[in-house]
Amino acid sequence: MPRIPIVEFANFNPMRMSSLLLFPSVCAAAVGGLCASASSPDFNADPHAQWGVLPNGMRYVLYPNQTPRKVVAMRLYIASGSLQETDAQQGLAHFLEHMAFNGTRHFPAGEMVEYFQRIGMAFGSDTNAHTGFDETVYKLNLPDASPKTVADSLTLLRDYADGMTIDPKEVDRERGVILSEKRTRDTVDYRQFEDYYTFQFAGHQLANRLPIGKEDVIRHAPAQALRDYYETWYRPDRMLLVVTGDFDAPAMRADIEKTFSTPLEGKTKETPAPDFGKLSEGGPLRVRFFPEPKAEAVSISFGAMRAYGAGQLPAADSFARRSYLLKLDAALRILQSRIKQRMQQEDTPVSDAAAYRWPLPAHTGEMLALGLECKPENWKPALELADTELRRALRYGFTPDEIAQARAELDNAYRTAAEKASTRTSDAIADGLIRSVSAEETFMHPAEKYARMKPVIESLSEDDLFYSLRAFWNGADHTLHMSGPLDMTAQAGEQSIRTVLEAASKQPLEMPKERAQSAFAYADWGTPGAVSQQRAHEKIDVTQIQFANNVRLNFKRTDFEANNILVLVRVGDGRLGTIEQSLIPLAQEAFLKGGLKKHAYTELERLMALNGMRNNLTFQCAEDAFVFRVQTEPQTLRFALDCITAYLTDAAYSPEAQGRARQSIEGAYRKARYTMEGTIGDQVSRYLADGSPYFGLPPEKEALASTMADLERWMRPQFAQGYLEISIVGDCDETAALDTVASTLGALPMRQTKKPLLKTATEIRFPAPGEKDFFYEGDLPRAASLVVWPTCDAWDTEKVRALNVLGEIFSDRLRLRVRQALGEAYSPYAYNRSSETFTGRGLFQAVAVLKPESVPAIEEQVEKIAHELYDDGITAGDEFDRAV
Repeated sequence: MPRIPIVEFANFNPMRMSSLLLFPSVCAAAVGGLCASASSPDFNADPHAQWGVLPNGMRYVLYPNQTPRKVVAMRLYIASGSLQETDAQQGLAHFLEHMAFNGTRHFPAGEMVEYFQRIGMAFGSDTNAHTGFDETVYKLNLPDASPKTVADSLTLLRDYADGMTIDPKEVDRERGVILSEKRTRDTVDYRQFEDYYTFQFAGHQLANRLPIGKEDVIRHAPAQALRDYYETWYRPDRMLLVVTGDFDAPAMRADIEKTFSTPLEGKTKETPAPDFGKLSEGGPLRVRFFPEPKAEAVSISFGAMRAYGAGQLPAADSFARRSYLLKLDAALRILQSRIKQRMQQEDTPVSDAAAYRWPLPAHTGEMLALGLECKPENWKPALELADTELRRALRYGFTPDEIAQARAELDNAYRTAAEKASTRTSDAIADGLIRSVSAEETFMHPAEKYARMKPVIESLSEDDLFYSLRAFWNGADHTLHMSGPLDMTAQAGEQSIRTVLEAASKQPLEMPKERAQSAFAYADWGTPGAVSQQRAHEKIDVTQIQFANNVRLNFKRTDFEANNILVLVRVGDGRLGTIEQSLIPLAQEAFLKGGLKKHAYTELERLMALNGMRNNLTFQCAEDAFVFRVQTEPQTLRFALDCITAYLTDAAYSPEAQGRARQSIEGAYRKARYTMEGTIGDQVSRYLADGSPYFGLPPEKEALASTMADLERWMRPQFAQGYLEISIVGDCDETAALDTVASTLGALPMRQTKKPLLKTATEIRFPAPGEKDFFYEGDLPRAASLVVWPTCDAWDTEKVRALNVLGEIFSDRLRLRVRQALGEAYSPYAYNRSSETFTGRGLFQAVAVLKPESVPAIEEQVEKIAHELYDDGITAGDEFDRAV
């Protein structure tokens, strides 16, 4: 067996998560006490949800649902998390979650995962859990609703409630896994996030109870400390069992009562809730600067925070509160839109922006936030821009055209959810029930929610948004947190921020100007195209159509997601069609934002909203085609295809789009220097392709020198004449789809008949066997090991399927030897990825994230597994069957 290339990373840093997106994704707030139906007198709860209480005080809810058929989702919600920990227990709520998979009353350590694999449940995707500030949720997605599968799954959840063994030997073994998980999360971005939390929630336990916990506690806490937390907080009055899916409700209720009705063992009496402290209230602006030399960009976040019950923010779920929050959402949409418009200008100081409302953890209150990212040299104008737009909104409010767009966007969101409600998946419903109970809100059917909020949306006015925003902002706790690679101390940074804000406050504010309104300018493409060929593939229910201009349509109707259509348009040769790879970053970042000749991009976004589109277009410069994607509905399919056709024929290639694109491109190269993801995407991907220029990033200087004029010279001919194929899949009538394509893309001039054979697709080689180390400029002691084999391309279907099974087997052996036996890596895994573009191109990889000093030992285990599989084959029976 030949030696295989081993790729090592010093100072591993996992994928960067922007702070602008990280804050809202924190777990939803959890309740202090559960109610049986989580209902409000103002609303009609979803009648399909059947709520109940067991004799021991535990709550449950059943929600029969047939999407998908014969599948069941189960969730065990515990209203307890890191906020319930004492100082000496920090991290034990999350540690206890791990111990649920290391031995219970009915599933001894080392048997649980294997058992559920045998019935078709994958570890991680079907059997998982998460721990938040004051919730822990155990999740099972059952492959069927057979009596045995249901009974065993309920037994496991009951074991989680009061049957964890918490064996000291298993506790000691799991410490390394949790520390590996902590190490995986301990990135530059996490440090910024941790500092933000400490600053934002000063005086409240949220500031010092991040769920991952403290390393010293994880290393040394005895098993009894875990049991103490378990017995104190895993009580029936803090539990909710959620079961959704294709089942008989009376039979499921009987199974639940049989499994859960008896008293939970070893639970103490109700313990008083700990004192979480108080959120800051009012007062002068609090400012914090956190220097982070390795950050990709400067992050700026304005916040206004209010506790429930303060001002016009009711504590209880009610029509008044939801209406008020909806108005705040509308105001924030407009504020974000204003900054996005500014971002389209060539001299923009901002590379990314988001305005959002954040329901705070622990049901403590709400926060309005405006977050920006910028290059280090632009932090002052970016800060001035954010401050100016905030003050403008608070002084002058919003214009009628802005309110019309926000009204349309909100209506599209609520309406789409209502129209798709009949085909919601069972796991999505289960998670929605958890979120509602956690936030102490009535769980409503999406159609009922739309019916209640539609009048509020339709009546939104300038006064509504203006006074709602001011009422929240005035008297709130105001903060400004900034972090990034700036050569300033925390104290100097704070003073500099205050100086910039003081100067900005003295500048005159102009009233916002109403934008001129215009109708969509692209609606008539001439005579619809005629069909030249049509072929039905009955076995897979796909119709292929070729129009007279050589545009090809692939159509498949599906009914498992109501009122939803996926559209994919592939045109031209993509990145393989040019040797100028320096154009790719600009194409990815700037083409769509360049807009159309008759509509700037921000105006097009407005028109999309007003025409009922819930989602905007996306664009990608893929290996062998330019790709447009959009998720739409039957009533907006024509408008979506009009937009794509307009981009193909009349894109503006606006130079103004280069400003923001340049900042994003510079960020990508900074990411390649400072993060593992960037290193893999750049250096490693090119190395594994033996230096091919089609992999990794082009030289930075060349990429930044590219212009929109260069893009136009390259892309316009491909858009005008290149091979074009459109695929439409979803809840759509075939005749309607065909007519829509005929009158848009089918009406265009003649195109290439065939996809050209790209010689470069056969030229990608695998590097010579051996080892290679990659380093980047990080400062944290983490590493990752990748062991890689060449395989085959995606069109060798039989071999690819075999490799997928092999990946499951390899991953399972890694789990047993690296995670379970050694406790060295949080989530080692193996997988195959085969190319649809490059002939013979495929990579099988074994990946582990760990301490740098552990790399040799893990590589030894990986190679042992590989040699065993090569020499001895796969274990017949159990191992193979579980993987399949």
